[in-house]
Amino acid sequence: MTTTPSQIAVPSELPQDLKFNAGKIDEFVTSPGHQYIDRKGVAHRTIAGIDHDANQAILNYGYITKDSFELGNTLNTANEALRWQSNGWYYRWDGPFPKVVPAGSTPESAGGIGSGKWIGVGNDATLRGELTDPSGGDKLVSSQYGGTIQDSYVSRQRPVSAGIHLFIVYGQSNAKGQAANSAGAPSFTSPLSRYYNGSVLAPMTPYMITSNDSASTGCAWPAFANKYIGLSGKECVFTNSGKDSQSIAQLQKGDASNNYANMLTFVNAAKQRVLAEGKTISEISVLFIQGERDEALATTKAAYKAALTQLWSDLKTDTGATRLFNFTVGTYNDSTMQINSWAIQDAQREFSAENNDVYTASELLPRLKTQGMGVDTVHLNQRGYNILGEDGARTVDDIINGNKANDGLPLIDRQGSLSMPYQQDWMLHGAWITKANGSWNFRADQSRAVSLISAIQDNATDYLLVKIPTDLSYLLSAEGTNFYASGYPDLRVRFDKSMYMDRDEGGYTLAKMYFIADVQVQVNLASKSFNTTGRTNLDLSGVMTGVFGTGVFTLTHPSCSTIPVCQSMTTGPSFLSVRQSSNQTGTIVDCVDASSAPKNIYFMMDMKGMVVPPRALPNGIEVFFTVIGAKKTGL
Repeated sequence: MTTTPSQIAVPSELPQDLKFNAGKIDEFVTSPGHQYIDRKGVAHRTIAGIDHDANQAILNYGYITKDSFELGNTLNTANEALRWQSNGWYYRWDGPFPKVVPAGSTPESAGGIGSGKWIGVGNDATLRGELTDPSGGDKLVSSQYGGTIQDSYVSRQRPVSAGIHLFIVYGQSNAKGQAANSAGAPSFTSPLSRYYNGSVLAPMTPYMITSNDSASTGCAWPAFANKYIGLSGKECVFTNSGKDSQSIAQLQKGDASNNYANMLTFVNAAKQRVLAEGKTISEISVLFIQGERDEALATTKAAYKAALTQLWSDLKTDTGATRLFNFTVGTYNDSTMQINSWAIQDAQREFSAENNDVYTASELLPRLKTQGMGVDTVHLNQRGYNILGEDGARTVDDIINGNKANDGLPLIDRQGSLSMPYQQDWMLHGAWITKANGSWNFRADQSRAVSLISAIQDNATDYLLVKIPTDLSYLLSAEGTNFYASGYPDLRVRFDKSMYMDRDEGGYTLAKMYFIADVQVQVNLASKSFNTTGRTNLDLSGVMTGVFGTGVFTLTHPSCSTIPVCQSMTTGPSFLSVRQSSNQTGTIVDCVDASSAPKNIYFMMDMKGMVVPPRALPNGIEVFFTVIGAKKTGL
């Protein structure tokens, strides 16, 4: 029967109170309840309650994660969570500790699931880890501006300002975007970026519907939009009028392809929808990527510039655009197209330099393809387009908004370009060339490397003529110090660094490349013979002629840096004198004995810094050279 305790003051020694308290001790020790009530009506925690409170306190510090039911482990505290690898979830043990879990277990086989057993904590432990991850937990938390906090930071680093910026994408397939649905599309696009899809202003997407072609399969413009909006705070609308395999002639106003007319239809429709929303357009710019088709057609530099001039004039008149941003065209991987591509690239760069409303947005397209970011010989994959878009956005923001996104960049960018003042451009040119069957070859598929060299010509002179597809003002460094030719260690490369460079009919730079060697000629007057292979291992008999007389030898040879030095190799007294021939093309050596009588002897001629004509070099020889040139772009 239940004992009724007294209510006298504590401490009480009444028998009924002692009996009542004995029951409460048992309740404190063995009850699964978390509290008991004493004889005064006050609640206290039982051992089970104390354990619960302690466990909750431990759990509040977060879980210590362990692996795993499959591998086996031991849990010692309530805040240790064991992962079940089959589904990635974590479970804590709600029973007594330590809890030993054998290998090959599941939550069911290792004690069951429920109160006093395994209690699932889901991926809570993972979530806690991700929220405190050094790479940023902001990517997990939503933002009132759309996307995550991280997305909001990326796309809205500046406050939103009035006036929409309209970007007209025009050109061919790299403008449209041909990433072949490759991985890497931005997981977030700013809600401040939209594009006209032929019906409405739709959310920005890598798979834009174009005015002239099918939808893109991944493009640069979502990444461009995210970066540009983040830097500028401007709301943006895009139209895409890129189309595969279009020459610049086919993009012209009035061409039968109707590319221009279709582009204009999209632009005007986008403007109308912006105005219908009660908004204004404060900036209209053209983003232009084109040229590969003209490379294939071998369009000349002059013809391309003329076409681009007309196109930009029409675009300004018909669309209201005030700036054109050109993304320098890439090169085909097929080396037969590389020479043609340099003509188009040079035309685009010159057009940007010569017009105050035209700018080079990015030079990355040619380089990204060579860095493994192409899906074929022409187009980038999605990650390549992302980099291209972000790079262009920095420049466009700098020009339009003056935010100086590029301020503080290092002298050399991550692609290796020199960031030079606007007064001059520095360019690195070079090639690894070989001689085969009497001809010099620099094609990438038959040699090893080529960079901005359009031709190597051997005109049977004392030099090779190197054609550089740009209008250089002068050469800054043109000493070919790297020479790889087994057996010819003394052969060097030198360029004629004239202050005023030669040009061909197309305005390209012509540089003269000479081969230089210290040559030793062995002469035997007695046998009337001479040998040129002593020091260089080169047979130069085809570019030297010798005339023998008694005690005299006349050698006609290419120019040297100094007068040859001669040394007798015959025993006994002999004297040698050296003079230049009357026609300035050779050297005369007189040999006499002690009585000044002519003497036929054996002697050496050291020819310092002699020019070795290219025709004298053997087949199979390989030469690597580099040239750094400068082009003045202003005073």
